[in-house]
Amino acid sequence: MRTLLYKKQKVYRAILMRWLLGRIFRKFGFKRTEEFVKAQYARSTPQESRDEIVTETVTREFNGRLVQLPSIDTSKFKISYLSRIIRELSLRESGNIRSVLELGSGDGFNLLALRVLHPEIKIWRGIDLASPRVVSATSLLADPPMKRLGYITGFGEEVIRRRLDEGDIKFQEGNMLNAPFPHESFDVVFTCQAIEQIPRDYLLAFQQARRIAAKYACFLEEFLEVQNIFHRMHLATVDYFCASIHEVEKAGFKIIKFEPYPLRTFYFRLGMLVCSCK
Repeated sequence: MRTLLYKKQKVYRAILMRWLLGRIFRKFGFKRTEEFVKAQYARSTPQESRDEIVTETVTREFNGRLVQLPSIDTSKFKISYLSRIIRELSLRESGNIRSVLELGSGDGFNLLALRVLHPEIKIWRGIDLASPRVVSATSLLADPPMKRLGYITGFGEEVIRRRLDEGDIKFQEGNMLNAPFPHESFDVVFTCQAIEQIPRDYLLAFQQARRIAAKYACFLEEFLEVQNIFHRMHLATVDYFCASIHEVEKAGFKIIKFEPYPLRTFYFRLGMLVCSCK
């Protein structure tokens, strides 16, 4: 425990120093631009390890104390979280959720796993800013990572392949600030750590999500309400999104629920915001 507390203090000191340096460097005018984000995403599309179980060390808070957990596959927790939300929304609509769009779909793994978990929903779409990621997602769909999908969903290869083949899944290049879809064209629209790359124009992203969503939207992002002062300082220095959940109301959404994502890192926390379009 002493080692963990020392590590926590060390990280917070580093965050404080980074924030002070950030205040200085900000005078030079660095801003997270679309070109910068696109280049970053294009470099983060590894092909050789796509069927590996990707693990990282995270922490969780128990009785006011931070406890470091063994290395785990955080995508399993994220997808199970998103799946639970989609299941809850489907129950609200008596099973009438028929189409889902992910804004910032990356390598497409989220949609593939969710499709396997929700075979009742036929139409799944994803858009991403970087064309290499769209190529990677399309490749992933053509040759699914069975080992990882089995680990995430708990199903065997035969079930996974059948459910993917029976679904209508497509990926395309696009900017969530000007998404190429008609008004209210998807029952559910969601993001998973995608708006984090939009520190200033995030309201436009919420407005686009509201325009496209016919029923609901959910956002797993670094909302202000789940950050402590050190997290906020860190997010400010890296020029990330860190706004209040109430910003979605300006875009026309009605907040249904908001809850902290159960896992956290030393640098920031995630919150799941679920919204209604009506």
